[in-house]
Amino acid sequence: MRLLQEHQEAGENLSNAELARRDFAAYLRHLHAHSQGLDLPASYVPVTTFWLVKDNQTVLGESRLRHPLTPDLEAYWGNISYRIRPTQRRQGYGTLILPLVS
Repeated sequence: MRLLQEHQEAGENLSNAELARRDFAAYLRHLHAHSQGLDLPASYVPVTTFWLVKDNQTVLGESRLRHPLTPDLEAYWGNISYRIRPTQRRQGYGTLILPLVS
């Protein structure tokens, strides 16, 4: 929840943040379904979400791995996206998370 709050305070919107705040278990089911290609909005592809966690308690960031690519994703976004929480940026976590997900 602190990760979501930090992004909101920085003016950044995370997808499905409201669901995560309201019902975290439902949010986890939502992420799992999307990784299996279930309940996807039109034009979405299956995507697996990973969290970078420090000391088994602090989520430093998240990364998403898109399984197949559409032509638009291939041209503009690629297979991997990541976001590091605002207070943890510029400390090498983005560099760390990319090879862990690929």
